[in-house]
Amino acid sequence: LTYEYLMSGDHTTVHILERYRSAGQLPHVEQTFAPFAQQFLALPTIEKLYIYAETTPEIRAKLG
Repeated sequence: LTYEYLMSGDHTTVHILERYRSAGQLPHVEQTFAPFAQQFLALPTIEKLYIYAETTPEIRAKLG
């Protein structure tokens, strides 16, 4: 439903906001993000991950 990011003025902090229908979360992680995950995750230091919804253990495990 939504994908956007906000960057601080000094370009040191980025907040990525993603919003999905419940059924869309795992397919995005497994199919869209997975091929680029290693390359993407080499760039930032992830400090926090917030999930604003009820989730399943499977979703939390994949995002962890």
